Amino acid sequence: MSKPTDLHELITSIQDGHEMVEFHESENPHLGLFYVIDEKLYWEGVPLESIQDSYHYRIYPKMHPTFWNDTILKNRPELNKFDAYYFPRGRVVYDKKLSRYELVADKCIIRKEKIVSRIIIEMKLPRKHTEILGDPHYECFKCKAEKISKLESELEKLAAK
Repeated sequence: MSKPTDLHELITSIQDGHEMVEFHESENPHLGLFYVIDEKLYWEGVPLESIQDSYHYRIYPKMHPTFWNDTILKNRPELNKFDAYYFPRGRVVYDKKLSRYELVADKCIIRKEKIVSRIIIEMKLPRKHTEILGDPHYECFKCKAEKISKLESELEKLAAK
């Protein structure tokens, strides 16, 4: 087993039942995009240094629908009844102005520390320089349905007054 870099990684490794992945801040972090389907992480990306600047960001250029069609559906053809926006998803970008990585995802991903830790480990992100952010752009079908249900309930209450 390799040496963990912090206590949180050690605990996560033990909880996950996986051998600890060697991680050093000097490793080349990856930018990319990901899905979480049935608690499993699917991601694609490239090292930070291979991506050109776009204003003050570095962003992996592939879009979720392309990743969905070219990769996810080839490996999981039983998911072909769903579109690229159905499952929780997100992206890792680098903000040069703030010198930080941003893991931007659906709130149902962000709430699960175990999954967030897996993304950070697999994409070799420096934990101390990674901001975890929610973004409604990445909302899955379930989160959108919950939001609509809450709005409908509020409208019914207003109409009853």
